[in-house]
Amino acid sequence: MERLTIRSKNSDMVWFKDAENGNAHLEPCEMTAHHNRMALDKLATYEDAEEQGRMIIFPCNKGDKLYEFYRECVEDRLGAGETPEDIIDVRKVYGFEYEDDVLYIRASYHSNHSELWGGYGEDTPEFPVSEIGKTVFLTYEEAEAKLKEMEGESDVL
Repeated sequence: MERLTIRSKNSDMVWFKDAENGNAHLEPCEMTAHHNRMALDKLATYEDAEEQGRMIIFPCNKGDKLYEFYRECVEDRLGAGETPEDIIDVRKVYGFEYEDDVLYIRASYHSNHSELWGGYGEDTPEFPVSEIGKTVFLTYEEAEAKLKEMEGESDVL
C-alpha cells in the first residue's frame, strides 16, 4: 500500500504526500478533500484487516531487548537474597511467529553479565505476546517493578 503521509523528524507534525501534483518524492502539501477521502479509505482497509484477524501490530521490533523471569521461581530466589539483576534475564528479539491464533516473540538466550547473545534456532525461547506485563517486559524498570510487587504480595501471605 502506498504511503500517504510524511512525518516530521521529531514526529510532531504529519503532512500528506503531494501525489495529486505528480511529485515523485515526499513533499508536504496542504490537505484537501481528496486527501481526506484517501486517508479514510486507507483507515477503512486497515480496520477491515484488523476485524478479519489479518493485521498484527507487534509490541516490539526485531533487535529490541526483552526482560523476563520465571514466575514459579521468584519467591524462592527473592527469599534466598537474590537481587533483580540476578533474577531478570535479558533477551534480544529475533523474530515473531504466529501459530494456532497465538503470536509468539522469539528471543535469544543471553548472559546477564556479558554482551554474548545466544544463537537463533529451533531451541530459541518463545514467549506468547500475552505474557508482556506478566513475566516478559519491554523495559528493565517494568520487570523490576513487577518483582517488587510480587515480593510485596508474598510478604502479605
